Amino acid sequence: MKSRTYRDLTSKKLNEVTIDDVDAFRGAFYAQGRKNKRAYDELQQVALASNQQGGSGSVPGTAIVVQATGAYDNTVKLYQPIIGTWIVEAVSFTTSGGSGTYSISLELEDTVNSLTMPLPVFGNSPYHSLDMEIDSNISLNATITGGTTPSSAIAYAYLMRRR
Repeated sequence: MKSRTYRDLTSKKLNEVTIDDVDAFRGAFYAQGRKNKRAYDELQQVALASNQQGGSGSVPGTAIVVQATGAYDNTVKLYQPIIGTWIVEAVSFTTSGGSGTYSISLELEDTVNSLTMPLPVFGNSPYHSLDMEIDSNISLNATITGGTTPSSAIAYAYLMRRR
């Protein structure tokens, strides 16, 4: 009898298996030690063979750009993962309809313990490289300040999924 992992993926080639497929199978398993060892091993083999387990880096095909509007003089949630660990590669911002020099403030919010930690951002550049990891307990928040009140203030983040 075929295992559930192989049976449910019969119609897919390895290059068609996505990180969501791997997460769906992982979510269906109970942590029962030896009882599920074969299923764990099979899932790991499929994840590795399909290049959907990043190991020491990002998972190919998972890069995203997110945005949050209304960030002028207002802290907005830029991104909080639902599942997995994500690498925040870079953050930037744009403003329009205002004048002067603007800057962005970033913070990590621990949504479990209700704590925030400011992140250092150097200078008034609209682009900042971060290379840091967050998971479902942490949100990346942004605030744009300075200049005169713009008609639009948008914060952006570039992220990649990590295993």
